Amino acid sequence: MVNHLSVRKFVEFILASGDIDTTFRSQKRAVEGTYTHQTVQSRYQKKFGDEYETEVHLLFQKEAPFYTLELEGRADGIFRFKDRIIVDEIKSIKGRLDTLEEGRLLHWAQARVYGTIIMIQEDLAEIGVQLTYYSLEEKKSKTYTETWNRDDLMSYFEDLLIAYDRWATLQGKWILNRNQAIESLDFPFPVYRKGQREMAVAVYQTIQQKQNLFLQAPTGTGKTLSALFPAIKSLPNSNLEKIFYLTAKTPHKQIALSTLNLFSDFPLKRIELTAKEKICLNDVCQCEPEICPYAKGHFDRVKDCLWAMLEKESHYTRDVIQRYAKEYRVCPLELGFDLSLFCDVIIGDYNYVYDPKVYLRRFFDTEHTPYLFLIDESHNLVDRLRSMYSVQINKQDILALRRLVKPHHPKLGKALERINRVFLDLRNEEDPVYKPLESPPDAMDRALRRLIEDLDPILAERNSPLQETLLDFYFQALDYLRIAEQHVDEGYLIYLYQQKKQCTLHLYCMDPAMKMRNLNQRAKSSIFFSATLSPFPYFKELLGGTEIDKTVSISSPFDAKNCFVGIQYGINLRYRYRDAAIPELVALIGESIKKRPGNYMVFFPSYAYMHQVYDAFFNAYPKQRTILQESGWSEPEREVFLDTFETAPEESLLGFCVLGGVFSEGIDLPANRLIGAILVGIGLPQISFQRDQIKTYFDKKHGDGFLYAYVIPGMNKVMQAGGRVIRTENDKGMIILVGQRFSQPPAIDLVPAHWRHGQFFGESKPLLTELEAFWENNPPHN
Repeated sequence: MVNHLSVRKFVEFILASGDIDTTFRSQKRAVEGTYTHQTVQSRYQKKFGDEYETEVHLLFQKEAPFYTLELEGRADGIFRFKDRIIVDEIKSIKGRLDTLEEGRLLHWAQARVYGTIIMIQEDLAEIGVQLTYYSLEEKKSKTYTETWNRDDLMSYFEDLLIAYDRWATLQGKWILNRNQAIESLDFPFPVYRKGQREMAVAVYQTIQQKQNLFLQAPTGTGKTLSALFPAIKSLPNSNLEKIFYLTAKTPHKQIALSTLNLFSDFPLKRIELTAKEKICLNDVCQCEPEICPYAKGHFDRVKDCLWAMLEKESHYTRDVIQRYAKEYRVCPLELGFDLSLFCDVIIGDYNYVYDPKVYLRRFFDTEHTPYLFLIDESHNLVDRLRSMYSVQINKQDILALRRLVKPHHPKLGKALERINRVFLDLRNEEDPVYKPLESPPDAMDRALRRLIEDLDPILAERNSPLQETLLDFYFQALDYLRIAEQHVDEGYLIYLYQQKKQCTLHLYCMDPAMKMRNLNQRAKSSIFFSATLSPFPYFKELLGGTEIDKTVSISSPFDAKNCFVGIQYGINLRYRYRDAAIPELVALIGESIKKRPGNYMVFFPSYAYMHQVYDAFFNAYPKQRTILQESGWSEPEREVFLDTFETAPEESLLGFCVLGGVFSEGIDLPANRLIGAILVGIGLPQISFQRDQIKTYFDKKHGDGFLYAYVIPGMNKVMQAGGRVIRTENDKGMIILVGQRFSQPPAIDLVPAHWRHGQFFGESKPLLTELEAFWENNPPHN
């Protein structure tokens, strides 16, 4: 096991103490740091000439019984005088130099480790270690210098290595035992399901070849196990250290955790990363030492907590992390991130890897990336990436904020007025509602930078009555500038939305392909898998695939005779006819579920249409048991909804749901808790300016814009929802596709192979007759 650390991270891990530091840090710190280094280095070079060397790369390696340590860093400067050598570490400060009494502990430690590495490399008997502090306020510097002989500095460094060795040895022994256990790890069931072994082999081979794989396997194949088992088996001989299991929704995380529980006695450390708002132990998330007892003194206690958990636990769920965090009075969020450094499998949302705002920098801000990504339900990632890499600024928000700040911060009010003037210059009463722009306006970039400069000192002092509001807008402005300056490319739609008093500037990511090509470099191998990852060219392109990346499609493991598929094309659900179709649609739904008692779901393209049909259905079938999905439900409310679907009910239950919602994918209702799904329309995304521009973009790119913008996303929702019905080889069920589009290209071309045995019906009566015959010949298995 190779532990590759920067010198800074090394000393911080060992020596960090005190509170979680939540004081506001200006985003100019990096720029200021660069300015500080350049200023100080320039002065030293001018004064000392060739005797001063800058940005010296340093590397230290140590072989230990259970690991190899690699420490890497850059010394800001080295003075090479005739009689001695001094290593210099440069730091900037905001305040005055006379407030400094001595160098700070972590700064000294970093400089001393640099000094030790130089002493070892150049076989020195003595070395000077210097800290140079530069005041951004005074434009002056102040130095502190120590002189170390070889024995004393080596002893200091050895103490740090001993402190680190405790943790690295624990981890190294764990990995050794884990790898030995993996050699004899067997598949947790006596036999593979049909298609499961094929998928596992494809995943394993892809990992060994350090490639990416795009894999489609029908719902019920056992994809989660077929991805995790070969991934675990590959750890010892692929130089991979961690598996990131990434998913879009909480139910998918739970499936992954349940799958890993099949290896309950196996030495595998796994963690469930949970959002800050969900894992916080306080009623309100306020990460300030003055308010939160878990933030105050966190670093003084967290190592004891971490050690206890690593020795006693291996399954780090939300509940386990919260329990230890409460006992040791540490922040559960930060505790989880620290634990992840020692885990074999990290389960979390896509954003921990792909989101430019919140990705895990401790793993991915380095060229050392011995990781494997398993991306579950990958069809969801395209739209998630579009959201992550899109941003907007709203004129009304600027005006509202200006009214708030003027009494408290007049200068800030002027900065906001400059942004408002940019909007006034951009908009024109004669312009269209949607006004495309060639590039992000330079004037907006300048105005936002000025605003950030004015906000910096206000937020740093933390005494504004509008602190939280200003902080929220500060980060919104930074997000805009980050996207505008670092990410905008030819795949972006830049436009002004203007209607009446509303005016919003959008930077919208239509095509995330170029982003993903770079993001895929964060892993040695990425496995994109889903029940609905077709057509492959669409997903392979938008998820950053290359020509050498593989595609695999697994056939359905289930007998087609167990599933009735009816395509009812006689009901016209095109938008202008949708209301008129409601009576016929209601009759089809009501009569279909009469053919066999059981639980059913009917899926609609929108909440609005679902409510319209529900009201009509209730009037036509008042005695029928129904349950209605509502938007914005919490996790407990979703669980109540699903618990209503009991096994083999005597009286049918009909759930009204939305395509693409939480109940159309990632849920499992086994043992006949769901025997039918009726899919109303192909779930085309709502027509919008953005979607139409995606269509235009891909029309120009390769001539199939409507397919890329509307049909494929819609059909993926349909296939996911229909996949809830047949989950095991014993399941029997019906899937009814309603609408003309299902019988025509391009939608008919996207219907999955295991639904292709379905029949086309122009009227409801023939469908109902065939459905009745199906149930007579295929009673549900109890």
